[in-house]
Amino acid sequence: MSTDSQSDSSESSSDSTEDGDPEEELDIITHSHLESKLRNQSDHQIGNVSQELLEEKLERLCEKIWSNATEIADRDDRSRVQPRDVDNAYQQLLKPHNMIHQTISKVDKIKWELEDVADQSPFSSEDD
Repeated sequence: MSTDSQSDSSESSSDSTEDGDPEEELDIITHSHLESKLRNQSDHQIGNVSQELLEEKLERLCEKIWSNATEIADRDDRSRVQPRDVDNAYQQLLKPHNMIHQTISKVDKIKWELEDVADQSPFSSEDD
């Protein structure tokens, strides 16, 4: 019985996208779902233009997080994106100061290593 209902629902969803705008097939966030979420979060009202803009921005944010997550997986020579990749991509995008602090720490470590190498040089002297 569940397979019948699944096939019915898949047919109806494919029918609706065939008649609609081709870009709607790619919508990550549905208008009604977002509207429901917003009502649950606040008593404020949102106009259609504002909601469409919010949907567009959220979709771009999702695309950017996914793009960054796939880059992380690629750097690790993996074809499957792990949850940690998505989380790291989210952190990089929304909390760039954390990544900046991590980078500063790495640069400091490299600086100290280079100073050690320079100090070990036979041409290095304490008088410089």
